[in-house]
Amino acid sequence: MTYISTNIKRKTLTVTVVCTIMPLPCSELKRTKNGIVANVSKRKQALIDRREKLIQQIRNPKFVRTKDKVAFTLGVGLTVTTSLIAGGSPDWMPVWYIFWCVVLLAARFFNYHSQKYHYFMLDFCYFSNLLLVFYLVFYPTSPELYVMNLANSCGPLLWAIVTWRNSLVFHSLDKITSIFIHSFPPIVLYVIRFNLSPEKQSQYATCLNPDCSLPILWVYGPSIMFFFFWQICYLFKTEVIDRKLFHTSSELTTSFRWLIKDHKSTSYKLINSFGERFQIPTFVALQFTYHSVTLIPVKLMYDYQIIYSLLMAVVFMWCIWNGANFYFEKFSKDYAVQLKEISKTLEQAGDRSTTTPNSTTTPEATTPEEEDHQ
Repeated sequence: MTYISTNIKRKTLTVTVVCTIMPLPCSELKRTKNGIVANVSKRKQALIDRREKLIQQIRNPKFVRTKDKVAFTLGVGLTVTTSLIAGGSPDWMPVWYIFWCVVLLAARFFNYHSQKYHYFMLDFCYFSNLLLVFYLVFYPTSPELYVMNLANSCGPLLWAIVTWRNSLVFHSLDKITSIFIHSFPPIVLYVIRFNLSPEKQSQYATCLNPDCSLPILWVYGPSIMFFFFWQICYLFKTEVIDRKLFHTSSELTTSFRWLIKDHKSTSYKLINSFGERFQIPTFVALQFTYHSVTLIPVKLMYDYQIIYSLLMAVVFMWCIWNGANFYFEKFSKDYAVQLKEISKTLEQAGDRSTTTPNSTTTPEATTPEEEDHQ
């Protein structure tokens, strides 16, 4: 709309200059100018009407219920088919992961970009998933890349489910995507390490040496190097390249800005421990500490299948418990209230539109999932 308004101003200025220099065709030029302005205004109003209609359709209770049913079906189907593939046809697990990684992350990007939350997708968990896809597609015979991915996936990604209270809520595509990016990498690497058929196992290298032992330095070294590489890129992008953009647009935010948004929150108090001046160094130090601590069980998970299985089972039971709490403590009460509020809002908007046809409504702002961005 800014572009259209600018063009109108330019054309108006052109008409004024021409009328000053050439007085004869002024009346014709003014009619042309008025026609252009009317045409642009008409198109602008048409776009506003289309946007308003789309917003009302999306916020319609029937649409909301249908969207939730589709997400529920997708969530349950993905869980069941993944279990069948991992147990019955494990050789297909890497392909299955890559397919859903592309689909779910693309859907999340478009969803977050529309809400101006897309900078959240610069977080470490997304970089780790991209690194795993890179390993599976281009260098599956690299044991060094396998170990780096194992450390990232069974360390910070797996334990993020506990840290940020990820919950298995089937009707929420956003929550299902959060579970996917944190749980699927360790599942895929488990299958590659322990479940592949002998024929398929030859296509992947998981051992650094003949006795297949994993030195502790290999657990920490490559993973921490990757962490600092990501952290430098992240800060350079958000705090240097796009710094002015964040100042001009209050709607844009990042994980760091989200964590310090509420001054009463625990995250703000931790990040602000040494004052506002040192918030970013403190933020980096906290992330590094979390990253290092979560790497502790990785060697045991690599060496012993039973420990790998038990730890994954504990974490998955945690997210299932969180999902149960959501459904029985929160969802059952809030869902009906939410649909009633949407219906009431649409009725009020309909009443206003009958009295003020040119009025528009703005959708309520939504927030990203808490577990993804803390």
